[in-house]
Amino acid sequence: MANMLFSELIKEKQKSSNDIRKKYGFSSQNKLVWIVKISDDNINNNLINWLKVLPSDFVVLSKIKCKNEKNIAFTQKELDLEVWYDFIICDDYSNFNLDFNLKNWIVPILNKWNHLWALFREFNPFINEWNSFLYSEKNEWSIFYSLIRCLENMKFPQDRKNLVKNVFEMQ
Repeated sequence: MANMLFSELIKEKQKSSNDIRKKYGFSSQNKLVWIVKISDDNINNNLINWLKVLPSDFVVLSKIKCKNEKNIAFTQKELDLEVWYDFIICDDYSNFNLDFNLKNWIVPILNKWNHLWALFREFNPFINEWNSFLYSEKNEWSIFYSLIRCLENMKFPQDRKNLVKNVFEMQ
């Protein structure tokens, strides 16, 4: 039964990704959709400049109204975020809805020193354990490095499946 549920999850996540792409006018080229919830505007602005060149689509929660890019959309409304993204990049745990993210199997990129350390640990593709990607310092370099590690792992379908499955099993 768990395998059936997991396969249904994958189909639902693909459908949701397509819905997000339509809503924000993203092309269908990129396979992954991210939500970015960085509370520090300076880090957010620097990170956004680097996201433009990555093969993913990003929806950024921002207090500042910004012009959308080809693979980056901005929203100021938390309600717009109540959909199934593939990944979340978050620095402030007041912005991290644990129940929602686990229920919807959204893989997090979080600060290594988070209070949820018992739940989220760095994914290890060699042994297919753990469920997130972690950064060690609260700056754009460290966050971007975690993002790149995640993207490298997602190139391999089996790694992506194992990572999502590890989050799925946390329920």
